[in-house]
Amino acid sequence: MPARTASVADVHLEQDSENTYVIRTAEFTHRLNSDLSTERNLIRTQKRGRVA
Repeated sequence: MPARTASVADVHLEQDSENTYVIRTAEFTHRLNSDLSTERNLIRTQKRGRVA
């Protein structure tokens, strides 16, 4: 699917900025704010070989 489009059956999550993402279907588009710093820190820690 091209960016900023969606088909009837598809739900697309698109990161809009560091702390926002867009949920898009053929019927609606909704922007959400989400603090993902905890998840990013966990991923960073695991990439270094340490498990929290």
